[in-house]
Amino acid sequence: MTGLWFLAAAYTAIWFAVVLYLLGLGRRARTLEKEVAALRSRAGGRD
Repeated sequence: MTGLWFLAAAYTAIWFAVVLYLLGLGRRARTLEKEVAALRSRAGGRD
């Protein structure tokens, strides 16, 4: 039964790391979108 406890702990740790990674990725994507919008407005809105 001890092995199952370690398996559950490892599984929880992996999911926690995945969630943190996705949250960080989303934050970076929002920052990048803001930078692109600022650059487009500086360029006169040309597409």
